[in-house]
Amino acid sequence: MNAVLNKIPKSTMIIILIVLTLTVISVASVFLIKTYGIYAWSAEGKIINEVYAVSVGDKELGLTATKDDADKVAERLKGENTPEGISQVTTNVTTGRKTLKRGVHPRAEGNDILLKKKCTVVVTGIKTYKQKRKYKTVKTKTDKLIKGDRKIEQKGRNGLVKVTEKIKYENGKPVYSKKTRKTIKKSKNKIIKIGIAVSEDGSGDKGYKWNGIQLTRAAGTVIGPSGKETYYNLPMGGVVRSMRSLGFSEKEYPYKVRRDGVKTIGGYVMVAANLQLRPKGTFVKTSRGMGIVCDTGSFAYSNKRQLDLAVDWQKG
Repeated sequence: MNAVLNKIPKSTMIIILIVLTLTVISVASVFLIKTYGIYAWSAEGKIINEVYAVSVGDKELGLTATKDDADKVAERLKGENTPEGISQVTTNVTTGRKTLKRGVHPRAEGNDILLKKKCTVVVTGIKTYKQKRKYKTVKTKTDKLIKGDRKIEQKGRNGLVKVTEKIKYENGKPVYSKKTRKTIKKSKNKIIKIGIAVSEDGSGDKGYKWNGIQLTRAAGTVIGPSGKETYYNLPMGGVVRSMRSLGFSEKEYPYKVRRDGVKTIGGYVMVAANLQLRPKGTFVKTSRGMGIVCDTGSFAYSNKRQLDLAVDWQKG
């Protein structure tokens, strides 16, 4: 062996030693790098210097080879678990560069593999929408209407509110909700007045008809259902204003003259009577229909039960 080595020129020996030394160093370096180096593996089995983690809550879902891949996975998880119409979205899906440790060589996975892993994606957000607030119907009793009669004093109107709903979802399903409401337009109650008043005889029939002789221009005096009846034709402006001051509104009790010439308020025959016996607003039956006491006259002193009906007839 020595004889063989002695025959090799020194220059050649030096080259051989250098090559052997470099080979040993190279092999040792590869061994040391693979064993103690700071690196990771790509999904294709290549050494990479950095990886990015995708986490859901406090649990690491997996690693990607690039920041762009990590962001794509996070956005996909967020999008798949966020319902439409949600704003100000926050989620428990996060990304960040993974700190590599010496001797620990994790492997980055493909995006599709990460997306198939089981996890609980939490999304919170705000949902805003408008909501109708239905009006209420309020019924009140009044002695200004005959019993059984009903009138709509005020029409109902629905309101409108803006609802702001904070919602928490887990894997796309709502698990918590808190709503706040702001009124945009107030609702208006529907108010119905229900009559409780009765006439002198205790009845409450507004639409009754007298079967006896009716008061007419020709028959200037008759005996009606409540006693003696006469008629008068005078301007009614002051009388109507007096009734308005008592709460008989123009809306509910419009002043009209019927085709037969009888003056009415709210559909009731306007009657003058003895106000001590029959105060204003008293409902009383007449030969021309249900009446309401609105006025008085000198006749009331001589005949307390007499009624004087307001008409648009000219005495002839």
